Amino acid sequence: MLAVLGAYLPATTRATPAQEHVFVTVVDAKGRPVDGLGVSDFVVEVDGKPQEIVRAEKAQVPPSILLMTDRLGLNSNYTAFDLSKALNDFVKAVRTGAPDSKFALTTFDGPVVQVTKFTSAPAELDKALGRLSTVSPTAALLDGMSSAANDLARAPTDRRILLVVVASYRLDQSSLRTDIAGEQLRMSNASLWAVEVRAETGNFSSQAREETLDTGSKMSGGLRDVVASRSGLGNSCKRFAELILSQYDVTYSPAGGTGRSRLAVGVKGSGLRLLAPSWLSK
Repeated sequence: MLAVLGAYLPATTRATPAQEHVFVTVVDAKGRPVDGLGVSDFVVEVDGKPQEIVRAEKAQVPPSILLMTDRLGLNSNYTAFDLSKALNDFVKAVRTGAPDSKFALTTFDGPVVQVTKFTSAPAELDKALGRLSTVSPTAALLDGMSSAANDLARAPTDRRILLVVVASYRLDQSSLRTDIAGEQLRMSNASLWAVEVRAETGNFSSQAREETLDTGSKMSGGLRDVVASRSGLGNSCKRFAELILSQYDVTYSPAGGTGRSRLAVGVKGSGLRLLAPSWLSK
C-alpha cells in the first residue's frame, strides 16, 4: 500500500536540474513514529514524473521552531503554570533530541507580540516561558500566524516548525482573511503543529480558526490536536516533540519545477501515514 500526499512546490523553487529535499514524518496505524526507513521506502514525483531518491534519512538539520500562543488564561482549568510547563517540556524534549534547535516565541492575546527571536539566548526564552499570564479576553490567531510566517521565512534553518497553542474559549478578533494567512504559511515553508485547548463550557465557535488550524496543519505536513484537560495539553506537546524529532529528510533529483508544479510524496508500507506538505491549487 502506498500513502501519498500531493504538494505544490514553493514559488522560489528553481526550474533547473538540482537536488531538492522535503521534511516528512511517518507514523503507524497507532500514530507512533516509524524509524529505520530508507531510500527504497519513499516515492517522489514532480508533475507526475518519478524522481530519483538521492537520500532518505533521519533529519539532521536543526529545527527552527516558533512557539505561538494566546497564553490561554481566563479559565481556571488552564493556568499560566500549566501552559508554561507544557511548552517548557516541549522545548526540553526537542533540545535533548536536537541540541542545536532554534526557538522563538510570539504571543497573540490582543496585539501580536514577538517576545523572543531566533537569535535570542536560550535563557531569554526560558525566562519568557515562565511569564505567560494574561487577562486579555480576546486573541488574534490569523494576525499572529501572519507575523509568525514572516519570521519563519527568515529562520536560521530551512526545517521550519510553527507550534500553536490556542484556546477555544477566547474570542478571536483577527483582522486577516484565512486565505491570506494560509498563503503566508505556505510561502514560509513551515509545518503547522496546533493544539486547540477547549473548556467544558464557554467555547467560541470560529470557522476561521477551525479552517486555519485543520487545513493548515494537514497541508503543511504538521498535525492538529484538540484537548480538554491540562494533562491533554501536556501530552500533546510531548507527542508533537517526539514526532518532529522523528522527521525524515528526503532528498530527490532532478527536482526543478515552478511554483505551480505538483510534488507527490509517498511511503511504502501497509498502515503507514505520511505527514508531508500537500499544498494544492484552488
